[in-house]
Amino acid sequence: MSNSTTLLDTISSTQAMKEVVANGLYDAMSPSSLWGRRMMTTSGLTWGYYGGNFVDNTGTSHAIANGTLTLTASATNYIYANATTGAVSVNTTGFPAGSVPLYSVVTNASQASSYLDYRSYQPSATGGGTGTVTSVGLAMPSQFAVSNSPVTGSGTLTAVWNSQSAAQVLAGPASGAAAAPTFRALVGSDIPPFTGSGASHTTGGVPDPGSTAGTTRFLREDSTWAVPPGSGGGGGTVTSVGGTGGVETDQASGAAITSSGSVRANLLPSVVTSAHTFVTGDRGAAIITNYMNASRLQQFSNVQTDRMAAALYPALLQPILPLRASMKSADSPLILLASSKLVT
Repeated sequence: MSNSTTLLDTISSTQAMKEVVANGLYDAMSPSSLWGRRMMTTSGLTWGYYGGNFVDNTGTSHAIANGTLTLTASATNYIYANATTGAVSVNTTGFPAGSVPLYSVVTNASQASSYLDYRSYQPSATGGGTGTVTSVGLAMPSQFAVSNSPVTGSGTLTAVWNSQSAAQVLAGPASGAAAAPTFRALVGSDIPPFTGSGASHTTGGVPDPGSTAGTTRFLREDSTWAVPPGSGGGGGTVTSVGGTGGVETDQASGAAITSSGSVRANLLPSVVTSAHTFVTGDRGAAIITNYMNASRLQQFSNVQTDRMAAALYPALLQPILPLRASMKSADSPLILLASSKLVT
């Protein structure tokens, strides 16, 4: 408006070409008609609007054509423009955030019954803004890489994570005073202490399999508690333990131990008389003894061993005879089988 002094061309009742002056006035005021109700195309549930030139908040101009919308019957229709493109839309839920409100239209079953005009001079919605900011930058911690900073006209500020070494976590300091988090390796103090079996379900580094407490259970790989075989802190069930090569069991006839028992060495006892010196041996191995005179070798306790000794004595003695010259006494070594009985 020009207040009390008008700056517009006026039309008098007597002047010629009144229509030319009127059209010139309309053209000058056309920006204010953008998105305005167009009576000639509005009828029933059809809403007509004027187009025009729309400049968004980046300074980009958009040409908006005249158009129409279809209203929903028996509802309140909200007509609005997109703040970036200037495109006109309608819904029955409300003006979307960030849009340019235009009209709210109440309809009955066949036509608009009333409407409200929400259009106004809104530089923030229809122009390049009125602020004084000319440059916007972005500062981020060293873990990020920033691009497109600063923005001096239009654009997008972007921050992305920098690459990190393997096996690193984003955490505060491992010890000492509080500080900004960094990428570092885990240390022992980062892991909460484990708790006993079923001891309060405190969060820890292992799964909590249940609340049953106990000191004789172990955690299985399926995350359940189990009792070790043997009902104690370890052990198992003996099925068969035998002995051989100098070891025997305490079972009858040296049978294998199948439940409980002992094992022991089964070396032959030493020869009692001082004339016999026990060197080494066990069952199934040889015994070497020294005797005062080979001719005094007494016989075995039965006829079979008598004959065996008589047959074996020359054969056993012959390989040893060359050693007699180097021995201090006339005694000869005698080799007997450990399984034989020696009668003195």
